[in-house]
Amino acid sequence: MKEQSPNAMIPLQPYVALTMDRYQMQMAGQYGISHFYTFEKNVQNEGKLLSVPDGSVDLLFGLMGSRVHCFISGTVLRAKRWPLGGCDRYFGLRFMPGSVILPKDLSIEDLVDRDLEIRPEIYGTRLAGELLQAASLPEQASLFLEAYARLLPHDQDRSATQALENYITIRICECRGNISMAALSEETGYSPAYIRRTFKGIHGISPKKFQRIVRFQSLLHQMDTLGGPSYGGAFLPEDTGYYDQSHLIKDFKNFTGLTPQTYAAMIACTPLPA
Repeated sequence: MKEQSPNAMIPLQPYVALTMDRYQMQMAGQYGISHFYTFEKNVQNEGKLLSVPDGSVDLLFGLMGSRVHCFISGTVLRAKRWPLGGCDRYFGLRFMPGSVILPKDLSIEDLVDRDLEIRPEIYGTRLAGELLQAASLPEQASLFLEAYARLLPHDQDRSATQALENYITIRICECRGNISMAALSEETGYSPAYIRRTFKGIHGISPKKFQRIVRFQSLLHQMDTLGGPSYGGAFLPEDTGYYDQSHLIKDFKNFTGLTPQTYAAMIACTPLPA
């Protein structure tokens, strides 16, 4: 599976923690999975649950009684409502960008800006029942890892295409979205057109769109670290890569549905889990 850079960012979906109940998160760091999470639906806030661009794919298992519903969601291109269906509690996982084993009838481009319900047994014939019986997030995570490991190809050698995509993804994340296509072309020896085609085939979006998402995600992490209202969108960190304050505000509002000031006030009241 994909090599994971120590500089890779955790893909954030802040509205889950901000609007749902009993949110918990557990880091993974293997098999291309960033982290696992659980939460319970807050009926009053259900309409406020938005997904934001993160360049990643989520698997979300809705658990209710003896029923399990499984949803797969690709990255969104702007703030979009995240439908939950009729379940009360949820177990989910977020893959690192470019890392996921998809159902055979789906491509990564099919998932961009979409949430699709799939059969839970795709990722393990007994997984649905085991997740229902699991008593904790660590137990659910362990069950999924055990099932997912069986799907991994035995031959872990990466093709030249996969190696190129992995390098490009790591470099974009290391640079927080601020590296030119000319620089990537010079570093790899491949033409910009080939890089774009290779990257989109694995991520479903162009490198340019992914760079915007990484720059935005980097800003989310910075705002969380800086403590919400002390940031308030009132200054521009030098290393975010935004041209100016208006550029930052425009992207941020498009990607979150809020101004930086309003978002900062939200996370000040409900800090995001570490």
